[in-house]
Amino acid sequence: MAIAEQVIYWVRGLIRQASVRVNGLIMRGSDRFLDRSGAMQWKLFGILPFLNATGPDMTRSAAGRINIESLCLPSALLRPGGEWAAADSTHPHARFSAHTETADLDYTVKENGELKT
Repeated sequence: MAIAEQVIYWVRGLIRQASVRVNGLIMRGSDRFLDRSGAMQWKLFGILPFLNATGPDMTRSAAGRINIESLCLPSALLRPGGEWAAADSTHPHARFSAHTETADLDYTVKENGELKT
């Protein structure tokens, strides 16, 4: 069983907290990208640290993750630095640089205007 909560504040980044139960063991942790720095921290029973990761690789990974999460926040792609193009009326493409990384996102729009997932 897993329970997770995620908050994206585009200007500063993303925080995701989770609690996972595996074979009776409870693990709680978070990963984040805040103010251009990525990190991950997990604790057994919420007390005993067993994973604490920071550094350039974590920052790059976390920056990429917030960019991918932008699939759920198309309005974030309207910020300066974003470029939109479309192969046709139902396949828009976005390219943007944010949080030290460049991302290319392809969307498919249904006939009723909803994004296809």
